[in-house]
Amino acid sequence: MGDFDGPDRRYTLRQRLASGRTTELYLAAAHGKHEFEKTVVIKRLLPQFALDAAHRVVFAEEAKLGARLIHAKIAQTIELGRSDNALYMTIEYVDGIDLISVLRELAMRERKLESHTAAWIVHELLDALDYAHNLSHDGNPLGIVHRDVSPGNVLLSVRGDVKLIDFGIARAYGSESGGDRSRAPNGRTGYMSPEQVSTSATDARSDVFSASIILAELLTGHPLFTAPTELELLMMVRDARLDQLDKHGAGIDAGLMAIVRKGLSMSVVGRWQTAAAFRDALSQWLFSNRQRVSSQQIADIVADLRDPLAVVSRTTTPPALPRALSVSIPPRRVAPAQPASVVRKLASTAANTASPPPKLAPDARPARTSTRGKLHAARAQQIATPPEPFRPSSRERLGSTQSPRLTREKPASKSSNVTEVSDGVVDSPAPDRISQAIFGLLETSRRTH
Repeated sequence: MGDFDGPDRRYTLRQRLASGRTTELYLAAAHGKHEFEKTVVIKRLLPQFALDAAHRVVFAEEAKLGARLIHAKIAQTIELGRSDNALYMTIEYVDGIDLISVLRELAMRERKLESHTAAWIVHELLDALDYAHNLSHDGNPLGIVHRDVSPGNVLLSVRGDVKLIDFGIARAYGSESGGDRSRAPNGRTGYMSPEQVSTSATDARSDVFSASIILAELLTGHPLFTAPTELELLMMVRDARLDQLDKHGAGIDAGLMAIVRKGLSMSVVGRWQTAAAFRDALSQWLFSNRQRVSSQQIADIVADLRDPLAVVSRTTTPPALPRALSVSIPPRRVAPAQPASVVRKLASTAANTASPPPKLAPDARPARTSTRGKLHAARAQQIATPPEPFRPSSRERLGSTQSPRLTREKPASKSSNVTEVSDGVVDSPAPDRISQAIFGLLETSRRTH
């Protein structure tokens, strides 16, 4: 997509990954001496904000804050640079999928994560949050609050790592961008804490509430807060109404449910007071239930859920099917077999009662339907059909499915009603009224018998 940053062109942009309100992300290659190359992510301001002083200050603060967050479960910020008078930052590339993709794919397959797997993922997330919340500089606590803990900002890598990303709206006390801006209602509504929605002052316990929402959704497979309008959704979050958890959480272990509900307390004093306390409670539950989750198990989940044939941005909505591809194809009706004597009798009756076929105009031609169009329509119907619940043997059945093939058939006689395939076009003659009459009489005979 292009090279930038100086005469040596240190970075080559490969693919645009996502675009937010003020920034955009690119997959890029970092170049060095002796043909050195490393895959990274480039984050930069959108062109309309690149020269705005306020946005540049906020962007630089994010990069400087990210540079201080050195933890195995947080994506690293590598560099803050300038290209063509526009700021950019280089971020660690995590090869994997985010939790939004995990939840969406599991819902499509009508599956849920095992309780111990969901607890372990949030356990790792809380470990990253605990580090960020307690980070200090020169002995002074920075008071970092992420404020956007949501499934889109939690990645699972192909190696089985859990990574927290995007401290874009996080704030540390005493920053140049205006100090603690926690009173601004930023973040994704469905993952805010009640104090965020009511624009009250927030602290680390706000992130604890958001992490509890993620755990509840991983356990139930359903959004915790959902409403038809944005206002109703804000009110549900403000009041911490757990209707969806009550509805879909019947099968959750009682001990684990108690941990989740404490994290979702509307009152900040009723919640887990630190991310570490929440993390340790999950660790104790896993130990008590003799459950152990390894990185390989997480890696297997990523490999199972990620489609290697489709490279889709995690923030891009898949395009809708065109109308021409979303038509429904009715199943072909096949009449039951009948004795030869019955068929001859019905054929004779139909020949006597059927009207002669209409004459075609000299310039009239049989209808022509593109073979490619039929195949696309069939594929669209297959895609639009909801998938069956996941079963271990489903892959074997899908693997043995073959695409339909069209072949040329020789007609038995010139008068037979045969569809011919020539040069990718199907020629369909006018309907045979005698055949239609026979089919109708066969249907009537089947119903009476």
